[in-house]
Amino acid sequence: MSSRDWRHEWKDWIPYPYKGHTLSNPQYIKDKDELFAKNGNGWWCNDGKGWEMHYETSMEYHKRKRKEREK
Repeated sequence: MSSRDWRHEWKDWIPYPYKGHTLSNPQYIKDKDELFAKNGNGWWCNDGKGWEMHYETSMEYHKRKRKEREK
């Protein structure tokens, strides 16, 4: 495989607006700040409805299944 393989080819045909090291580019920082101010931090799937982090443990699962069988 050549030194520039398919993983880097997109850079040849997609225009990239920032030159040099992107994370320290002032224009990138300005654009990113505007984007985050308008759209939030990227957790769009939450959509402001709250985030419930309840995962059923193995013990809770078996307890629930046992109750369902007894009905």
